[in-house]
Amino acid sequence: MVKVVFVGILLLMAVYSIRLFRQLYRDRDSVSREKGEFWYYGLASVCAMFLGTFGISDSPISMLFYRKGNRVDDELLPGTIIVAAILPVGTMALAFLGTVEVDPITLLACVAAQTAGAVVGVKLIVHMNVRLLRLVMGICLIGAAGLIIFRLFFFGIQGGGAEGLHSWKLAVAMAGFFVFGGLNMIGLGATVPDMAILLLLGMSMRAVYPVVMAGNVVSCCFGAFQFLDEKSYAGKPAVMSFCGVLAVLAAVRYVNKVDVKYLQAGMVFLLLYCAGTMFLKNFREKGIDKV
Repeated sequence: MVKVVFVGILLLMAVYSIRLFRQLYRDRDSVSREKGEFWYYGLASVCAMFLGTFGISDSPISMLFYRKGNRVDDELLPGTIIVAAILPVGTMALAFLGTVEVDPITLLACVAAQTAGAVVGVKLIVHMNVRLLRLVMGICLIGAAGLIIFRLFFFGIQGGGAEGLHSWKLAVAMAGFFVFGGLNMIGLGATVPDMAILLLLGMSMRAVYPVVMAGNVVSCCFGAFQFLDEKSYAGKPAVMSFCGVLAVLAAVRYVNKVDVKYLQAGMVFLLLYCAGTMFLKNFREKGIDKV
């Protein structure tokens, strides 16, 4: 069953790649006129996806790069983050599914739940007012910071010893994955909350990785198709997403050798910083409207 998921993700990535690069080629003139340099977005993809392989949510890191100098407009942030993450995150999922034992029922149930949440969430986001979008993103980023703090200081990062979940624990995990799948389309990043809930329910850290990464890539892929339909994304980061694939291939060799506690602590600061900039921009624009 895990092999079926592996092949399914591989095929989904192939279809997505064809669709994405055909659209980018068709829109190449408008993409070339976008703000920001290609090398900058390549660097952003490398940093976000290298750390993402260790369970550090790539979304806030990407958001920090994209918002620097207003390179990507806020209304395009969710779509840009998701569209540019598919190929690197898919590479993560394939790497972990190919090397880690995990319960297939837990894997399929969580992937299905997160995908359903993403499909529902993206329909709401593409039509959301930009100020409301910033407010929701800021609140979600603060929530993600809270989950990291809870995970680090209340039950650590090791989890239990289970390779899968059953009964009520599986139901709780599915409900969480559904909610996080929807919030992921806003740019929250589902990696941290997904890992937190699975560890809290008793899964081992090793078994958590393939479930979370597979859920991320499948759900994000279905969401990304809708962002592509709406053209609600920036093209340059999507073009340079192959740099993130290379970063993932380099990082997977060191996943079990790195103590991520300090990286997670740094992520709290990054999440709060990004949330603060969202609220500040809304406050400034409100002040401008009153003048």
